[in-house]
Amino acid sequence: MKPDVQKILTKLSENKVDLAAEKIDLAIVDDIAKILTTGQESMGILKTVNERQERLDQQTIENVVQVVKKADSEAQKLQRSIDKVEKIPTKIANILDKADKSARELGVPPSSIKFYKEADKLYTKIESAIKEVNSFRYTDLKRFVD
Repeated sequence: MKPDVQKILTKLSENKVDLAAEKIDLAIVDDIAKILTTGQESMGILKTVNERQERLDQQTIENVVQVVKKADSEAQKLQRSIDKVEKIPTKIANILDKADKSARELGVPPSSIKFYKEADKLYTKIESAIKEVNSFRYTDLKRFVD
């Protein structure tokens, strides 16, 4: 029996297994498994973030469209008011011209006609105000988003 045991021991020593190397390989496999789990969790987080970003973007677009539509509607109302008022200086000017002609025919200064001066001043103020509202430009919103 001894020779058999000797043979076995000889064979075992020939087929040496480096357990330290196997231990390192098992540790690397564990590290890879852990990083795979972490990576998969990260992909889930990134997918959720991406979906939320897309929803936020869509909501922002919808909100901006609503605000712009409302602003356009209000701007149109304001423009209709401007259009209505823009006719007034012409009416004032026509009446003042008639008063001016009548005053000349009578040989009196037009300023002697009751309310003539006030109407003339009002004409100038309205013309100036119309120029001001027509030159108005809405705020450039770009500075708020940069």
